[in-house]
Formats: sequence, C-alpha cells, structure tokens
Amino acid sequence: MSRLPLIILAMLALPSAYAVELRPTYPAVNEATGAQDYIGCAAAANGDIATVWRSATTARIPYVKRVDASGAVIGATESMQLPQDTISVSAAKNGAFAVLHAKANGSNTDLYLSVYNRNGQLVSAPVRVNDTQHTGITGLVKVAQDGTIAVAWYTWGNLPARNGYLKRFNANGAPLNYQRQFGGDNVYVANGVDTDTNGDVIVAFTTNTGGRYDTMAVRYASAEDWVYPAARVNTYLGTRQWGSSLAMNAAGNYLVSWVTHGQDGNGFSTYAQLFARGGARIGQPTRVSTQISDDSASAALLFDNNSYAVAWMSYVAGQRTINFAQVDSAGAVVAAPTVATPHINYVGPFSLCGTTAGKFSIQWRPAAVSGSSWTADVLARDYMADTVVTPTLLASGVPASNLSDAAGGWKYFKVIVPANTGSMRIALSSRVTPASGNADLFLRYGGLPTLATTDGRTTEAGNNDSLTVSAPPPGTFYIGVYGQAAYAAADLTVILR
Repeated sequence: MSRLPLIILAMLALPSAYAVELRPTYPAVNEATGAQDYIGCAAAANGDIATVWRSATTARIPYVKRVDASGAVIGATESMQLPQDTISVSAAKNGAFAVLHAKANGSNTDLYLSVYNRNGQLVSAPVRVNDTQHTGITGLVKVAQDGTIAVAWYTWGNLPARNGYLKRFNANGAPLNYQRQFGGDNVYVANGVDTDTNGDVIVAFTTNTGGRYDTMAVRYASAEDWVYPAARVNTYLGTRQWGSSLAMNAAGNYLVSWVTHGQDGNGFSTYAQLFARGGARIGQPTRVSTQISDDSASAALLFDNNSYAVAWMSYVAGQRTINFAQVDSAGAVVAAPTVATPHINYVGPFSLCGTTAGKFSIQWRPAAVSGSSWTADVLARDYMADTVVTPTLLASGVPASNLSDAAGGWKYFKVIVPANTGSMRIALSSRVTPASGNADLFLRYGGLPTLATTDGRTTEAGNNDSLTVSAPPPGTFYIGVYGQAAYAAADLTVILR
C-alpha cells in the first residue's frame, strides 16, 4: 500500500470528431424575474463551475452561483453576493476563487483583489492591485495551477494613456511583486492572463498602432522580475486582429485565439495559435471558423494533450449564433464547427470555461424584446471534448471488473469526491493467483495522470496494488491503470469513507 500527500499536473493525445454533449441547454442561474447582466464563468480543475452575473432586479448587485462536478450547489446559498463592480472571477484547482473588483477613489478608480475559500468565506481583507492611480481602469484575474494569482489590467483617461500592467499574488492575496508594465503605451485591451509552472506570467492583449489592431503576447519572468518584449501573435497584417483569448494547460503550453478581418474575404474569421512554454510557436495559426461572418470575440480552452476548443460568436445571413470547433494536437480541425446556441436575436457576453481534462461549458446571455425592454437569462450547455481520453466514472464500492490491456496501455477512470470525505482508498486486485501480468495505479487530482505527471502511483509487481488518500479535497480525482507489462483479470475499486 502507498499512502500519499497531494501534489498536481499532465499530457496525452487521441480520437477526434464531434464533442459529446453532456447536458443540453439549461439555465445557469435561477433568477426569478428580469434580466441578468452576464459577467462570465470560471472552472476549477476539480470540476467546480462558477457563474457570475449582475441582477437587474437588485440594483445590479453581482452574484456567483457555484456547482460541483456532479451539479450540486456549493455553499450555504445558491446565489452568493460578490463585491460591487466585480469584473472578473477565477477558480483555483480546489474550488477556492479570486474576485477582481473596481472601487471609486475620488476622481480615480482602483482595482481590488478578494480571495475566498471553497466554502465562500473571505480569506483575507481585499487588497488594492494597482500601485499607481488612473481615472479609468479594468482588468482580469487568473488563479494558476499552483494557487498563485495573476492580474492583468489596462488604463485610460490620463497620461500615459492605454497602458497595460500585471502583478502576481500568493494564494491568500498578498502581493508577490510590484506592478509591471507591458506593451508600451498603446495597449488597447488586456484579453487574457495565466501563470505557467515556472511562475512566468503570460498576457494576451490587443494593441492599436496607427489604426491597426494586433493581437500580442508578452511574458513576465518572475525569477528575473523582467518583462520580455511583446510578440505579435497574428501573422496576417490586416487592420483588425482583436477579440483574443488566452488558455494554458498543465505543461505550461498556451493558446491564443483571436478574430481577424479581411484575411479570408470581406468579413471576420477566427484563428488560434499554439505556443510551447517559453513562447516558441507550435505550428502555424489555425483557422477554426469556416464561414466569413461578423465575428466579435473568441474564447479558448487548451487541454493537457495540446488539443483545444475555440468558441466564437458569428452573424451570418441574419443568424447570430455561438459556435465552437475542436482542434487536435497536430493542429487540425477535427470536424465542422458545432453550433452551441440556436438562432439568437441578441446576445451579450459569452464564455467558454472548463478543465484541461476535456470537460467544458459554454455560457451566454441571449435576449428577447418584451414590450420596450429586454429580458434575458444566463444559459449554458455542457460538452466533453473527444480529442481527449474520456475516463469512466466510478462510484464508491462499485468495481470496474476484469480489466486487461497490453504493455504500455492506459485505462482511465474518475471519481467525484464529496466534501468532508475522511479517506479514499483505490485498490487494484487480481482475480487469479499468481497475478496475470503487471499493472500499476496512477492518481491525479483535477487532471489525467501520466508517467511524468501524477500525485501518486504504485510500483508493486503484479496486480494487487492500492493507494490511500486521507481527507481528500472535494472534486474530481482521475485514476490511470497502466500496463507495465501486459495484464488481465484485474478489478479496480474505489472506497470513500
């Protein structure tokens, strides 16, 4: 038996076609009347999903609704009130979350960071993010895999105008560095931010140089406390390359998606570019949309095997829809784009959020005219990417029986651990004596394990192995059964106590 602490992270590759719909369109929030002003969604690696919105019926007070991997509401109330003027939310791997919100300060506006644990309790007093003051400021927050937090923001309204800045914080919200400027004096908007396993921060942003908009990426090296020169992501030099998004996987590879005008005809199309950790391009830009349209923005999610999904909003022949496409790890679009929404008269912001293991949700705010006013609900639709391995869900005490595989083969399973679970035991047992072959167990919280990335594993000969985790955190654990040699007649059981 092996008894282990918890660490984390991964990479794989595989099948291709259409994403599997896990849940058809449903209301993401339960607001009785009126419209919701949608802010966005955030996904934790453990499977938690947070939906953030402002209610038109309560003086535009922001709220968050959080559900776990099985769809159960987290916290004492279904709708938890957030600080006024919340503009961005991000979830940590264990379901804790960070909130970025604005606050007026005389004629200026400041950004504040508030950090909450999974129970919705404030970890520490809100901390001011920006070191210098500006009349106009907004930004976004992202919790990294190691729990540290990065904030990127841009300013306007006083000189120097349109500046971009970034700053890191620890898991409790304490600053790790002073603000650092990026992108010179022509940062039009900051679009995405994340932190890799080296602690380096990547920011995707849009510049406006003489009326030409470009999608850019910049790297801040934490160990050196140095911002490297920004690099242009788009290779086509048209006048409008904007609406970008940033996604990162466990290996620190990152993806930038953006919308381009004129590259494929008289209209907009959506592209994506994959980068290795450190900034080297992996392949060339991939066009993910198939029609020329009035695309306005993109959203991206990068999986651990370097396949990815990109979503965008389009307006073609009077039909406004939100679409997404899957791209495999070789950079090939695997099927025609999927239409996630029906025809919509009007749509506000939309989001793509999910885990690097392949499960994702598309959320949007449609609207319909009712008399002279708009009414809207935040809706969602859930999918599982089929460019990644789909693990088998296990229930406590119900075995996966008579497993067999070749040497080097993987079989993947997952278990959803409820809050306040005292222990989790994962056991592989042989049906025959002596055991037929040799299989080992691998375990990872929030992502598929590999030989290189695991929170715990067994090394015993044969097929009688076990792992035990005391007081496991709530959420999704992934189990890999790996054939050190060809094996047969093995049962896998998970016991939660």
